[in-house]
Amino acid sequence: MCDSYAAEMEWATSIIESNINKTMEEIDGLGTDSHDISDLEKELNSALECLQNKIDNVRPEPLSTVTKFRNVNIGDDFDNSMITPLNSSVAGPHLTGAKPPKPPYFETGSNFIIFARRFKEHLILCGHSGGSDISTYMLSYIRCESTWEILQKISLRPDERCNIDLLIKRYSEEIFPATQSWAYRTELMSLRQLANENLQQFISRIDELAFKAGYDCESKRDESCLHVLVVGARDVAVRTKLYESQLHSYREAVKLAIHTERITLAVSGEPGGFTQ
Repeated sequence: MCDSYAAEMEWATSIIESNINKTMEEIDGLGTDSHDISDLEKELNSALECLQNKIDNVRPEPLSTVTKFRNVNIGDDFDNSMITPLNSSVAGPHLTGAKPPKPPYFETGSNFIIFARRFKEHLILCGHSGGSDISTYMLSYIRCESTWEILQKISLRPDERCNIDLLIKRYSEEIFPATQSWAYRTELMSLRQLANENLQQFISRIDELAFKAGYDCESKRDESCLHVLVVGARDVAVRTKLYESQLHSYREAVKLAIHTERITLAVSGEPGGFTQ
């Protein structure tokens, strides 16, 4: 195409140059006869018009920017299993301008409650506000084969697919069946802080067991967690502070307990306390 276009242009240019030179020689020989000059100007304009038409006829067509897909039958049913789940590496930037970090993968032996909480935080940072299916995306982070097999068989309602809170609740009901709830509640009420774990780790265990227990009543769940924290905390200063305070919720008690522990650590000069 390029070679043909160049050859045509060279041919047309040679013709018009020859006609122009011939016309200019005739004009020089006519002197001031305006009638003859006018006729030659017409011939010159005609030659220029001929050149323009030639250029238009051999100008290459613009390249199409439309990608043509081969071996695609537009009558086939759409299969959404072929869609790659949204990757957080291409998620929208956070308010700071940085891309949100990927949530951790759920591996064999991982804590599902912590995984679900961090996955929800990831969606919030990505700007997800509902309306789109996030179930497949969440499953793409489940690397525990047995858990993936359980969750991918669940028949979800449309609202469960688009709402992260409903989706986590539905998945949790399958991972932690209601038939085991009483066993989890019994384990929760006997929970105590271990010698090798800090207060935050103990609180995480309380949250995990309370989630597994599947309390129908939020106030009952809050009351049970508060009791376990007050009774099970290993630090005497923390237990005393919780006993003496007028607490209205478990979360309020958590904040007070962590604050008290940090003061205690700071006074004793141990790591984890307040710093100047």
